[in-house]
Amino acid sequence: HKGMTSEACLALANALCQRAQLGAADLTTLRLSRNPGLKAALSQLASAPAPKQLLLADSGLGEDQAGDIGRWVARGVEDLDLRENSSLGGDGLDAMLKALLPKTCEQPPLLQRLRLDGCAVGDDGLEALATACDRGLELEELFLERCEATVVGCRILAPKLRRRRLRLLSVRGNLIGDEGCELLADCAERLDLSAVNLSPQVLPVLGEQPAVISLELFNNPQLGGQAPATWCSELRCEHWQQLEQLDMSACSLGSDGFRLLCCTLLEKPRLMPRLQGLCLGGNEVEDTDELNDLSEKLATARGLRVIWRNT
Repeated sequence: HKGMTSEACLALANALCQRAQLGAADLTTLRLSRNPGLKAALSQLASAPAPKQLLLADSGLGEDQAGDIGRWVARGVEDLDLRENSSLGGDGLDAMLKALLPKTCEQPPLLQRLRLDGCAVGDDGLEALATACDRGLELEELFLERCEATVVGCRILAPKLRRRRLRLLSVRGNLIGDEGCELLADCAERLDLSAVNLSPQVLPVLGEQPAVISLELFNNPQLGGQAPATWCSELRCEHWQQLEQLDMSACSLGSDGFRLLCCTLLEKPRLMPRLQGLCLGGNEVEDTDELNDLSEKLATARGLRVIWRNT
């Protein structure tokens, strides 16, 4: 539901509490995104049983509501979606995590998946996450897209994430550059480094990571232009051994870069031997018989799916 009034949100909070008193089973999913009226009811909702999946995206939530969110999540939420609550900020995230992980916390919270895209948490938010990791937060998936983070926050958070590698980490849309990418390279099995202003110089570091199975590099134009002539020839077969999915869409490869990468993968069957999907859309590649035949030849020879035309 969306667009609920404050009164409706309060009624929902009361209904959830009464539902528990009647012995009803806990909810699996509760979708409350796009409901600014939630702000008036969060203190009551924090006392209600928690669903496993809780969606509170784009609801105008901020620092004042952060403590109540944390207390509600502490009751058993495993998957929390707070996307597009731009007033949350770093201080709000810190307050939420402190409520989720009080000093008297005897066991780690159940929270495994956290989405903070567009929440403007910045480097202060990454520092709050690092502190929470020290206090028992054990996430499996973390989304920090468009969060105004920089390499400073990466320096603080990365050492904490390496202790217990994430299943998925997305920092899409944060200008962390090469250093930030290098710091986060061994923090997750599935990495989304799209639109982070990385250059070809970081590719060897990414390739060295034995645990990375999926890598999204969408919209990093420094990989294109004349650059493929250099970095394609420098791809090493002993690297990229576990990589299954690679996305280099919208990286300004052009027809020449597309041709170089496809030919390199054809000529080096030991390079990226587990690759199953290659996405190269949006690279201004000419739709010619030659390049179409090349992509089909690569797909057949390597048994992978190549996506490039009109995407």
